[in-house]
Amino acid sequence: MPQADGSRRTLSGFLTINEERLRALPGDVLGELHAAGALLPLFMAVASVGRLGDLVARKSARAGG
Repeated sequence: MPQADGSRRTLSGFLTINEERLRALPGDVLGELHAAGALLPLFMAVASVGRLGDLVARKSARAGG
């Protein structure tokens, strides 16, 4: 993950969801995931990854300031 100062940080043991594959799932599979209670957590995980960079930047700013 790139930082404001040009350095990079890595996360180990962190799993992500392939958004393209999720988007490509047929409706019946999405329905099964929804019925099993897994669809909302999947989309929440995708949304939270999008905010991860902001959280790292805020943490870095606090540590440097």
